Amino acid sequence: MAIEDIKDQVVSSKLAWFILLLIIIIFHTYVTLNWGDFTTPSSFGEKIDPQLRGCMIIPAFAGGEDCIISIAKQENNPRICGELTKTGLMGKDSILSCQARVTGDKSICSRIFKKSFKDRCYMYVEREKK
Repeated sequence: MAIEDIKDQVVSSKLAWFILLLIIIIFHTYVTLNWGDFTTPSSFGEKIDPQLRGCMIIPAFAGGEDCIISIAKQENNPRICGELTKTGLMGKDSILSCQARVTGDKSICSRIFKKSFKDRCYMYVEREKK
């Protein structure tokens, strides 16, 4: 009988942890997808566009940075690049590269610290001018 009780406790304990983990995942997903609704208006006096909120979910290596750049170009607003630092998606070098690509200004690339980012920035600005 004691072994049966221990088995029941182990099973119920695993089930409890699984349910707790499931609740955390669901809550995290909800907050991530609706993050723009929870944030206060930005320093530019505007809420985060739902389109940009979609970009925030995409990791930078999977195209998130390109998603942001395309929206910034559509809006013709390089400040969008800097607005997304709070997402952790883009660092300072990436933001400068984004701003250079949106404006077409190569001088912004010269302020980038990492050489690989700087070279890529020049290449992208050149390519997009054509």
